[in-house]
Amino acid sequence: MKAEIIGEDDEYVKIFVTDNGDNEHDLTLNKNNGDIEWHDQDGYPDDPLKRSHAGNQHVDQARRYARWYVYQQTEYDTLPPAENPERIAGVLLALQALDSDEFEALFGDFYRQIVADNDSSVTPPVAVPQHVCDASTFVYQLDVELEQSVDELRGQILETLPAVAEQLSDVFDQDGLSDKSLSAIFDAVTTADVSSELTFPDSVGAEFDIDILSTAAVDILYYPHPDSQGERLRGDSLDDPDARLSMEAGPITDNETFRYLLIHHLVCQIRDCYVGMGEQPPEPYRLVGRGLWEFTHKYNSLDFYEPYHKYDADIPDYYRAF
Repeated sequence: MKAEIIGEDDEYVKIFVTDNGDNEHDLTLNKNNGDIEWHDQDGYPDDPLKRSHAGNQHVDQARRYARWYVYQQTEYDTLPPAENPERIAGVLLALQALDSDEFEALFGDFYRQIVADNDSSVTPPVAVPQHVCDASTFVYQLDVELEQSVDELRGQILETLPAVAEQLSDVFDQDGLSDKSLSAIFDAVTTADVSSELTFPDSVGAEFDIDILSTAAVDILYYPHPDSQGERLRGDSLDDPDARLSMEAGPITDNETFRYLLIHHLVCQIRDCYVGMGEQPPEPYRLVGRGLWEFTHKYNSLDFYEPYHKYDADIPDYYRAF
């Protein structure tokens, strides 16, 4: 992907993007919120319904890359909520640095929601109605908000996160956790009793003053039918989350194992931010597994992408933590 900002006024930024299909896109972004006010290109049909899957992805990647490029090159916050790799990385570092009581206070409800389906002794914060249980797919979600603003995170977080990401494969490889499905991974981390290994050097993340301000109430995103749009059970999401966690139920037995799965999930979300804008992620984020929920659907349904969402995927230059 290549880009060049060619002008701006009080409200808009004009940018040219060349996508990975070598087609040029002329875009105008609202510098206040990243909305794309104009997008012209000659490489694909204007009507999305007349484009191939590949054409639609190239167009989507060009739009995402334009927002990212403007965010990097200017002071404008043009990235959508929960799709900014720096904000997601900030949540990861803050989550990693929490002590056990703080982690319980912020993520305890989410933990209980995840494990309740497999442990009748646990009462979930949100009762799952029958019509959600009968849906083709549903996932538990939790929005996370940092105390720090986007401007306070710019440029520093992605420099530090590799120290966290590199430990994932080291810890889990010690126990040979090479199972191939999400439910098998839950079983594996439970039976392997790796919680004693789930520690990080005090220096990782501690040098940054990053704190989690709040987490929203647990919500459920479900799809009544395979081809339907997602619907929310409660709608208890934040207006501008720094990260949105999306997890399916599983038999986790302790908070520290759960914390590690969340860290894995967030590293994969950072990967998806780059893949979604047509870029190869930096090496520490080339981890396979479930990341951003929207991209899990893309990877599962489109041949355009490698199966990044599969925990056992064999993709050149990518690594597995399980």
